[in-house]
Amino acid sequence: MLHHPTLADSLIDPARIDHPPRRDHGYLDVLGPESDEPVSVANRFMQSPLLAAIYERAWRPMFTRGFSYGGKSTLKAHTALMDEIAGRGDHKILDVACGPGLYTRELAAQLGTAGVCIGLDLSGPMLRRAVRDNSAERVDYIRGSAHSLPFADATFDTVVCLAALYLIPDPEQAVRELCRVAGRTVRSSSSRL
Repeated sequence: MLHHPTLADSLIDPARIDHPPRRDHGYLDVLGPESDEPVSVANRFMQSPLLAAIYERAWRPMFTRGFSYGGKSTLKAHTALMDEIAGRGDHKILDVACGPGLYTRELAAQLGTAGVCIGLDLSGPMLRRAVRDNSAERVDYIRGSAHSLPFADATFDTVVCLAALYLIPDPEQAVRELCRVAGRTVRSSSSRL
């Protein structure tokens, strides 16, 4: 089924995508069915529907407690980010490697009524979960690559990549892309750069 125009469509730069976009599962897919996107072992794991089902309830809390002093540093960073975003009005935010969309929805809730938040991830199972569990007004999801973001320069006011940069096979290229599409702010938290 071909897509119908949505919030994400209005932000995509057609010159930066190789395949006609599709919307089969509630998210816009700009990679096509046979993506040649490089994937790491960790990223392959993120493609699992089983992991997508337990990610927010079990996997991420366990991982956070194990690798960030019981989760306190992660909670502090999360609170600081939400405080920074709060009340930014009509800002456009991109959440790269959004997984099941928990932060995407939270970020959108911090904006004014004209703000938008787009979640982008490589994993179809994670995005299906995001659409199911974390859809909201002014939120949309895209299956795309952090190595080659499908947006024009400075499309977004703020770009975030939270606790996921280590999953991206070429994090340096991803950071270049985050900076390219960010108008003002890039925020990332990760164990590897």
